[in-house]
Amino acid sequence: MAVLKAFSGMILGKDAADIDRLWQDMFYQISYAPWGGAETRMLSAINIAQWDILGKASGMPVYKLLGGKAQQKLQVYNTMNGWPINGMREHDAPEKLTEFLLSRGIKGIKIYPYDRGPVNAAARHGGTFISTSELKQSLDPIQRIRKTAGDEIDIFLDLSSKWNLTCSVMIAHSLEPYD
Repeated sequence: MAVLKAFSGMILGKDAADIDRLWQDMFYQISYAPWGGAETRMLSAINIAQWDILGKASGMPVYKLLGGKAQQKLQVYNTMNGWPINGMREHDAPEKLTEFLLSRGIKGIKIYPYDRGPVNAAARHGGTFISTSELKQSLDPIQRIRKTAGDEIDIFLDLSSKWNLTCSVMIAHSLEPYD
């Protein structure tokens, strides 16, 4: 509620079509806050609402206001951020989850093998150490997804920028067989 109150003073009574100016003002006010916090989400929500208002007022779809259609199609991927999809999590049932996504035409999955699920090595060691056992356990969902779908699905990994150079190199080498 405090974030909403802080932003309302910056936007109430202002022209919603002044998208860039308001974004700059709001961004400047939250530049002290960590990225990804409530302030950033609120800034994003307000910005999206402004574009929606401008689109409705002009009778144009937002993509045209942003410069027009750049592509005919966009590839969709699914992000597994610890939330279940159809009752499945990437660490518990990667095979079923992969088949479920492919059956819906989703040909990409982003997972967090090092900082979600049973291993959670990034949080446990602060990104400064990963044991051989943790490294192998973290590869399990990747192996199972690849075995289930082969090259039919792209696997994206979010490492959350938590690893030091030594661990990053170890992780990268362990991933080489999985393309």
